[in-house]
Amino acid sequence: MVYKPAIPQAGDSPATESQADILENFTQLNNQFGAAVISDHVAFNAGSDNGLHKRIRFNGIQGDPGLTFPQTQIYEKHLGAGGDRYPNLFWESKPENAAVAASVFPLNAIKAWCRFDGSAASPITPADGFNVTNITRAAATAYTINFTNELQNANYAVVALTSRQATIEIIATNTTSVQLTVAGAIQPARFSVVIIGS
Repeated sequence: MVYKPAIPQAGDSPATESQADILENFTQLNNQFGAAVISDHVAFNAGSDNGLHKRIRFNGIQGDPGLTFPQTQIYEKHLGAGGDRYPNLFWESKPENAAVAASVFPLNAIKAWCRFDGSAASPITPADGFNVTNITRAAATAYTINFTNELQNANYAVVALTSRQATIEIIATNTTSVQLTVAGAIQPARFSVVIIGS
């Protein structure tokens, strides 16, 4: 982006001496932040919602910012090490009491979830969900929940609930799927699974 600084000068007449530079700066900003280049904002001259955010991009803050009261911040932090680093969004808030440490929470801890009919024919399409392609059944009550996007690691928590009173056992977790089995030959019509991880 080519930006013309220090305009207008104190003695300039905007109508005759610096108008062209001001208009050029507007064009550069509009192209940089509006639809013409990276589309993060609605163009400033769009006629509606001018300049509003379409999305917010972060630039890889490597550690927690260490805020002071009353600051709050959403930021990106890279987890992992070396070639296995991956970004996550975090929220940090510092309480007024100086003796209390800032609270830091990951904003994208839910990596996948779905609700499906456990009695349907395999492969089962979820009634609703996120990051779950389908559910396959290796046996009558053995379910594999297949993730659309691979997870960073297999050290995630699994929360599973059914519409029938039943014992659910986690057979295996990996980065592409989780395998569950339901005891007692039960095929629940309403089966809900949530994956929580880093």
